[in-house]
Amino acid sequence: MKSIQWILIFTSYLIISKPTIAQDSLKITQLHQLLQTATSDTTRVQTFYQLGDAYRNHPVNEERYIQKGLKLAQAISFHQGIATGWIELGALKFRKQQNEQALEYYEKAKQVAIQQRLPALQAQSLNEMARIYSRKNRFIKALKTHQSAIKMAQFSKSSRQITLTLFYTGEFYRNRKNYPRSLAYFNDAEDNAKKGGLMKLQRKILAFKSMVFADQHLYKKMEASDLKGLKIAKKTGDSLEIACAYNNLAGTYSVLKQSKKAILFYKKALQINAAKKCIRLMHALCHNLGSLYKEAPKKALVYYKKALQYCNNETTKGITLRAIGQVLYQQKKYAQANAQFKQSIALLQKSGILDELMKSYEQMAKCYAATQQFKLAFQYHQLYKSSHDSIFNLRKGRQIVALEQQLKDEERASAIALLKKETHLQKQRIAHQQLRHRIMLVGLILILLIVALLYSRYRLRHRIIRQQSNLLQQENARYIEESRRLDAERRLKQEENKRLLNNLDYKNRELATTTLLVQQKNEVLQNIHTGLVAFENQIPQKWSKSIYRIQKIIQENTNLEEDWERLQLHFNEVHPAFFHKLQNSFCNLSQNDLRLCAYIKINLSNKEIARLLNVEFRSIQMAKYRLKKKLGLSKEDDLNELVQQL
Repeated sequence: MKSIQWILIFTSYLIISKPTIAQDSLKITQLHQLLQTATSDTTRVQTFYQLGDAYRNHPVNEERYIQKGLKLAQAISFHQGIATGWIELGALKFRKQQNEQALEYYEKAKQVAIQQRLPALQAQSLNEMARIYSRKNRFIKALKTHQSAIKMAQFSKSSRQITLTLFYTGEFYRNRKNYPRSLAYFNDAEDNAKKGGLMKLQRKILAFKSMVFADQHLYKKMEASDLKGLKIAKKTGDSLEIACAYNNLAGTYSVLKQSKKAILFYKKALQINAAKKCIRLMHALCHNLGSLYKEAPKKALVYYKKALQYCNNETTKGITLRAIGQVLYQQKKYAQANAQFKQSIALLQKSGILDELMKSYEQMAKCYAATQQFKLAFQYHQLYKSSHDSIFNLRKGRQIVALEQQLKDEERASAIALLKKETHLQKQRIAHQQLRHRIMLVGLILILLIVALLYSRYRLRHRIIRQQSNLLQQENARYIEESRRLDAERRLKQEENKRLLNNLDYKNRELATTTLLVQQKNEVLQNIHTGLVAFENQIPQKWSKSIYRIQKIIQENTNLEEDWERLQLHFNEVHPAFFHKLQNSFCNLSQNDLRLCAYIKINLSNKEIARLLNVEFRSIQMAKYRLKKKLGLSKEDDLNELVQQL
């Protein structure tokens, strides 16, 4: 009972895996009218796909309309419509268990999406391909495909596609019973749906989270998740969403053995869905109510018969007929139950669902046993055992295939890892070689730069040295020229100095000579004067006047002061600054001191000075002694040397 109930609950989830259109003539008529009035081909393509979805319970019609939409999309080069068409065909084949063909269609959709840069559709096709890989027990391939889909969905920046991709990845981990990872992805998907305002998708994710909690027997969390889903469904204002949410919550209370609450919520869902008349949901609700009323067979039969009216395929019809047969069996209406079981077996044999067919065989065997038709009971029991063994073998075969596939995947993964490692090592070697080459190239460039720099520096230094050499040569030439000029000037100055010295010497000699001549003249005149004085008494009186006049002339020509003044004028011409320097240095010198210094300057001896001044030799020595004192000279100092230096 529990397993059947969960199958039905899961069926209700499938209703909202995408926007579902109830198969009613009114909706199909509206779509046909839209097809007639559509002004654009893209609208007609989308309408064809909607018609295909409306005919989902009739796969032939569904495929026909999808093919029409795909052909039109290809004719007008509507790339998004082409990719969508391949995805729709893939989904149809997936439901028919035609995995290889479905995978082929999804691959075509992916290629169109890649070529036309449609990342959202590429992510969608990758998600569907991953589901097929999971069905084929290629779990590693499925996981990698899911991861690629996540990257592509994030690249598309489509909030809906990102949410769906995270949701499909969470579903993958749930099927692998990795519940922590499954919940992590479902939580991420829920957060993304909440941020994007995708409330319908958020409710669907909460329904699957509830299933994860149920798998772990966390029934309180399961209830909380379904209650949250109901609140979100009410916010959408969509009656179908609300009905699905009530159905899920009723299933939860059924598991919690709170039958009254479960029946209440199933009836609420039925009441809400009465307007929408979603066939699959109506079937699920009626069937679930029938299972809850097994203790009240009449009510159970009422709901099972209602569920039978909404069966849209052979499998669901066979399961419902078996459920009716079980109620009749409990009422011991074996003939009627037998008829229901036979119809169930006939339908399930057509659908090929061994699990359900095995259960119908078992119920038929029990029914024949109850009527003591043991031979027929044994036959159906054998069919039950055969089906059970087939299912067991099939499951074991699938497990073996899964293990083999897992082993292959592990070997492939190991080989890929080894190849990746070798590739990584090869890349590292290439990288090291490239790095070595780069280093060598950089080193060569640096060497060339250093050589160029050294050569440039050498040339610069050579140029500087050459310039310095030229400057030195120029300086040397200027120096030589200057030396020559200075030498010439020096020689000229030497010549001039020599000439001046000679001239000075000449003038000094001339001055000394003049002075001596004056002195000699004075001596001669003095001698004449002395002789006249002696001769004056011997000559007659009449010559006295003549002698007097001669004496007067002699006196006039022997005036020492006048001689000195003339000598001083002549001396100043030869030594212009002598008296000025002497008076500035020694301000206490008298005229006699200056006259003595002048005689010393012109190199007159003491004797000559004494004769010139008409004094004794001793007087000149005393005068020089006094002059040394006035000049501040010691006894050892040479007066003549000092005067010559001035």
